[in-house]
Amino acid sequence: VLGDELVPDRVSNAEVFDTIRARNPLMFVHLGDRGYYDLGSGLHGISGGGSVANYQKAYVDNSRQPRQLALQTQVPTQYVYDDHDWGPNDSDGTIPGRGNHLQVYRQMVPHYPLAGADTPVDQYWQIGRVGFILSDLRADADPNNAPDGPGKSMMGAAQKARLEMFLRTTPAAALVWLMPRQWMGVSSDSWAAFSRERDELVALFEQHGWLDRMVLVYGDRHALGLDTGGNNTWGGFPVLQAAAMDTSFPSSPVMTRFDTGPDRPGRNQYGTITVADKGDSIDITLAGWIGSALWRSHTHTVEVAGPAPSPSPGPRPRVAVAQVRTRVTWLGCDVVSGRKIAELPDVTASVERVLNSYSSADLVLPQPTGGPGHIPPALLDRATQPIRSMIVLVVNDVPSWAGWVRNRVRGTDAQMHLPCVTLEGYLRERRVRDHIFVQRDVASIAAALAGDAGDITGVGSGIGLIVDAPATGVLRDRTYLVSDRMTVYDALRELADSGLIEWTIDLDWEDSRQQVVTKILRVRPRIGQASDQPKARFATRSASETTYRLSEDHTSGRYGNYLVAYAPGEGEDQPASAPAIDQAALDAGMPIVELHWQPSTAIVETETLDEHAQRRLAEVRRGAMVWELSARWDQYPRLNVDWAIGDDIGWDLVGHGHPDGVQGVGRAIGWALDTQRGLVRPILLDPQSDPEAEAEEL
Repeated sequence: VLGDELVPDRVSNAEVFDTIRARNPLMFVHLGDRGYYDLGSGLHGISGGGSVANYQKAYVDNSRQPRQLALQTQVPTQYVYDDHDWGPNDSDGTIPGRGNHLQVYRQMVPHYPLAGADTPVDQYWQIGRVGFILSDLRADADPNNAPDGPGKSMMGAAQKARLEMFLRTTPAAALVWLMPRQWMGVSSDSWAAFSRERDELVALFEQHGWLDRMVLVYGDRHALGLDTGGNNTWGGFPVLQAAAMDTSFPSSPVMTRFDTGPDRPGRNQYGTITVADKGDSIDITLAGWIGSALWRSHTHTVEVAGPAPSPSPGPRPRVAVAQVRTRVTWLGCDVVSGRKIAELPDVTASVERVLNSYSSADLVLPQPTGGPGHIPPALLDRATQPIRSMIVLVVNDVPSWAGWVRNRVRGTDAQMHLPCVTLEGYLRERRVRDHIFVQRDVASIAAALAGDAGDITGVGSGIGLIVDAPATGVLRDRTYLVSDRMTVYDALRELADSGLIEWTIDLDWEDSRQQVVTKILRVRPRIGQASDQPKARFATRSASETTYRLSEDHTSGRYGNYLVAYAPGEGEDQPASAPAIDQAALDAGMPIVELHWQPSTAIVETETLDEHAQRRLAEVRRGAMVWELSARWDQYPRLNVDWAIGDDIGWDLVGHGHPDGVQGVGRAIGWALDTQRGLVRPILLDPQSDPEAEAEEL
């Protein structure tokens, strides 16, 4: 150790951290007892107990150890505390320093989204088709010596509710459950003292069909242990006891509860989880290691139907916080990682976003050879490299638009041109794989399609899309074949045309440092806020200087009073709906205007086609009324502060077309921002019009 620690012999700089780093793992998960300060115990000569300063010092003392530091800075790391780094030995949620530690954890430990400021730090994530659960078993735990029964809890009610939501909504095909306390332990500080809750959790996993599709890994006991499920009478799934890296109690008795043989007390020990996704099965191998030597291993095979989606577990909370700014910011970022490469000053462009669609833009970037706006050529080259980079527009502190660079034009003049498409355009470059969905939630179908635009094992990466697709409760059948060569974009467009979902690729910051932009494909029955009294209202007589144009469009595809929906096929083999007819319009003297269209190549049921025909008739029987407003972007109502894509917004307008004024509420299915002129244009659609048709017109 380095010598400046509160208690040098209670932290570690062991060689095992180098051993783990040399394995080059995808992720390192530390399951607690990272240090042994036992804050609040009064031991080890530490004064101040569980103060904020002491918890901060504990994290610093461990992280600055050279071998731990090298591991944590070179390998993505997840961490949850156990008793000795949470508080005193065998500590629980009643310690006086509880709030201080939860505060410091959020300040100093990288983590996935947490539930709230004073809640346990349980976390959930997914890699490929494997979901991961990291449970916090200290922050809300009852004392070990409390009577065991229905009211005694190691997790707390709120954490169990989050766990249940994850088990119910995750599209993962297999699970890894990670925890700091002993599932198969016998001590008073293990699950043996919480047997009623342990049984409750087993029932919860069984209820959602996970018991044969999961493994569990825990720490705490200073020994390696492995059970294939034979002696794990609480669930029957494989269990790995993975410890201890640098603390051993030689007098600790050998335990014989594991079906592979006695556990092994000792130090310089750790466990690994290896996943091999074979398409129709997923192999999860649990292994214990002593240094670089294998101790024992077991492979658990999960049978699955085929490649599956990777949506996030429920709605993904936003990180970006909107703040009123007087200027926009342009960033050149790596399109795969989202990491910021350089800020690009004085970009001029007119950019658009539209629901369920992509759009194009030509960005113009000055490239002075010196002065305040000069960017070193090598850095500018990286920040604007075609295919590798995306240009991100930040409006009022919120990443709002991203253009995937497809072309770069530069020469003797002082300007660089960057033709881009929004990230939805990337989905046109990827193809749908084989899928057979029988009564699957439409959001899950959309997530599976989006998953086809992800990484290809052994080949390369997608653009790092996070899929946020909570279940809608609406089930549908769909079949997709790779031989059809359908793009992911077209498949998602078809699914949106069903009227049951909408989708867009949204942007956010990875964390408050605003150095990494995340790319989130959001799927919802409706994106944005609906309101009869929206908080955003544009007016011609205001500081925003709003102007408007109303288009009442009855052109082909925008109006019809005799509609037929049809499916793939020819002649008598082509399914079609019964005609949906606006009889009132025809009786009033309107000529017959037929509209025949194919809502989806995956729909073949006549009953479903009838539903589509009736729905589309309701949309087009009045034509498309499209309001186009143009206003100053830096005045109320401000983009991302007062309104966003998908929201209902209001207007109070006066013009030659409406000399007495007109008021109304419509939906912003998209927006355009001209940074050179300083104007924003929400694209508003009458509630009965078709957003897909509007998107095609742009």
